[in-house]
Formats: sequence, structure tokens, C-alpha cells
Amino acid sequence: MGKGINGKELGKGIRQRKDGRYETRIYNQGTRKYVSLYATNLQKLKKTRSAYLEGKSYGIAGYDLSITVSQWYNKWMELYVIHSKKNTTINNYVNGYERIREYIGYFKMIEVKPDNILSVIKSLRNEGYKRATIVHSLTILKLMFQKAFDSKMIPSNPVQDIKLPARDYAPASNDVEKDLQCISVTQSETFFKACKDTRYYELFYLLIHTGMRIGEACALTWTDIDFDNKLIHINKTLNQVSIYYDNDGNPLPEHKFVIQITTPKQTKSCRNVPLSEQVSEALLMWKAKQTADKKQCKHWGDENSLLTMYPDLVFTTCNGKAYTPNDASKECRRIMDKINANEKKLAELEKRMPVLLNIHPHMFRHTFITRCIQSGIPAETTAKIVGHADIKMTHYYTHIEDEFMKKEYAKFSENYTEERGN
Repeated sequence: MGKGINGKELGKGIRQRKDGRYETRIYNQGTRKYVSLYATNLQKLKKTRSAYLEGKSYGIAGYDLSITVSQWYNKWMELYVIHSKKNTTINNYVNGYERIREYIGYFKMIEVKPDNILSVIKSLRNEGYKRATIVHSLTILKLMFQKAFDSKMIPSNPVQDIKLPARDYAPASNDVEKDLQCISVTQSETFFKACKDTRYYELFYLLIHTGMRIGEACALTWTDIDFDNKLIHINKTLNQVSIYYDNDGNPLPEHKFVIQITTPKQTKSCRNVPLSEQVSEALLMWKAKQTADKKQCKHWGDENSLLTMYPDLVFTTCNGKAYTPNDASKECRRIMDKINANEKKLAELEKRMPVLLNIHPHMFRHTFITRCIQSGIPAETTAKIVGHADIKMTHYYTHIEDEFMKKEYAKFSENYTEERGN
């Protein structure tokens, strides 16, 4: 008879692990192989064991003893994902599983234990993956195993009770924190001064003054912009994704890249954003630029299939192709390289360390949110403007600047200067 941590009798063939979970092993007749079943609740484990034994004896449950994790992943994608999910979601699933395939793909589904999942997590962590990336792969595994459990292919879901402690996944350096910082006033002045006469100045101006995601900006059509009522209607996003399956769900010999416009992932992302006079002027300047492109380029838009459904796309290249988030990132890097090259020369002359700029398109969104909060706009209102489903995300994106904190603290200090001890 097995006993629990507190000495309580658990029943034949059941033990309690140090982490509190209950475990029982069921051996296949004539072999030394066994299946381990786990549960955090003793009664649940006993019910699971009974169901397994009934299925094993009478063929009711139909547990599959041969299918591997990778084989089930392919089947799961074919049956439950490819025909019901967006290409962006499929792309995320493929990337998430490929990250862990070598660590768990060869296991038999029915033999996978929580310890195996923990080993996968440890391997990803040793490779330097961030916590959010590991959670992404873990979520895909959980979905796969849950569907297998629901389909009575396996007796339990070994991923069900696996959780990653946040405190154990602190970044090894300040890289993550740097990625989340907003752009200071000085940095933004430097950036916009450098890109004032570049082609996509108006796009970056739009981003920092509306908090739009770069994919949302790239998907804008002129009918989305209501100049009369001073609103921008956001209801779609543009992205570039890898396609791994054809329209019939068959794997492609080689994946291909496509540019597509889809509805946002969350309903809260569909919203109206206030349109200021300055942003209106920037958009009209861009429209004049686009009109000139159409006159100068005889075959403008011929290579842009998106124009069939969205003939009035706002942001396009000079020959009418769609402008993508990846293009915007490259343009940011090009402008920064120019700024940083000048800074390095100046620093060398002044015999000091250069202060280099590092800006990517998503930082404009962080900056907008931070400036809204610093301007006194309530977090709830800011969340609606930027399309956050949870106000916690708005707080997460807010990075109060040091100079702002000094000014705010000065108000406190000013009010209490006379409060001194004698």
C-alpha cells in the first residue's frame, strides 16, 4: 500500500511525489514497459486509472501505444488547426513546435511524463530563450496533449499542471528592459530630424502620435481615415507570414512567404483613434506623395495583389507594392545607422563614448502610451485608444521618463518646502 507525504494510506500502486502530485504505474502484460498516470487529486487519479484499465481491457478507450509526439503534431495540425486558424496562427504553431521537436518529437505520446516536459523547458532555457517564448511552445504542447486526451488516445495530459515560475526567468541582462523603453523627447527629436526628408517620415510620425501597431498602419486604407470627424478607423492588420500548407491542408515541399491583410487577433483592436490636426497634415502630405508616385510609375500597383480587395491602401512603395512591418524595421535601422555614424565621429572628436540610438517601430507605440499617461490621460482611456483588451497591458507598456519624474517630484517638493524641523 502506498503512502502520502503525511503518512496517509493511498491505495495499492499509488504514491505521492515530493511535488505533491499522485502517481500510479500500469505495466503492459509480458513486458517491462509501463504507463505513468499523474494527478494533483487522489480521487481523480483513481478514476483515470480505472478508465485506463477498462479501455485497455475492453478496447473502449482505444489508447494509442505507438504514435509519437511528432506524428500526433502532424495529425493534430491537419485535423484541428490548418482549416480553422489564420495563417498567422498556423505560422506561430509551426514555429513553436519546431523549437521543441528535437527534444520531445521522438517520444511515444503515451510514454510522455511531466518530467519529460520539464526537461524540454530546461533545454529551452539553457538555449537562452525568454520565458514568453518557452510559454508559447509549452502552450502548443498543452493543446496537442489535451486534444489527444479528449480523443482518448492517452490517459492523461502530462502538460496540464506544468507552470513556469516567473521569478526563475529573470532576464540575464538588461536587454529585455532596454527593448521595452520608450523613446525620450531628445531621441525622438534626433530621429525625426534625420528622417524629415526621407520617404516614410509621415508613417513614423503617425505611429508616434497615434500609438498604432505597425501592422495596423500598413493595413490602413484611405476610407479608414475620416478627416471630417477627425477619426482613424482601425479594423485590420497587415503581416507577412510563412505558408506551410496548401489550400487542401497538404504540407508544401518548401514554405513560402505571403503578405496578407486580416482582421485583428482581438476584438478590442478594432477601434477609433483620434486624429489630430498635425497627423491630418502628415497624412495629406503622404497622399500627395502617393498621387505623384501613381503619375510617375506607369505600372504602379501591378505587383500588389492586395489592391484587388484594398484598392486604396495608404502606405505603398513608389511602384505601388504593399509596405510591410519588415520594411519599416529596415527603414528604422537605415536611419539609425546614419545617426549613429555621425554620433561616433562626434564622440571621437570630443573624446567620449558615443551615445547610440536604437529604435524599432514598436517603440513608437510604447512612447505614445507613456506620453498619454504623462499627459494625464486616464489609463482606461489610453487602453481604448491603443486597443488593449486589458488595462494591465497599458501599465506594462508605460515607461515613465526620468525627466518627467523630476518635474512631478518638484511639485511635491515645492508644496512642502516649509515643512522643516527647528
